[in-house]
Amino acid sequence: MKRRSSKSKARPRGTVDVDAYLATVPADAREALEKLRKAISAAAPRAEEGSSYGLPAFRLDGRPLVCFAAATHHC
Repeated sequence: MKRRSSKSKARPRGTVDVDAYLATVPADAREALEKLRKAISAAAPRAEEGSSYGLPAFRLDGRPLVCFAAATHHC
């Protein structure tokens, strides 16, 4: 029996949708992370959003630039 290839648009394992991630963060931390996200985008306009190690991240020229996240006592 021949297996069909699945062409679903599911994200690769471990990837994060940044907006979905931020929606799960408490409001005060979300505000701080949104400011940080905008600052990173302004400082590195060619950087691409994505994820690394399950965290929201930016890559520049295919290389990791920065990750950001919220923890219990800090962002």
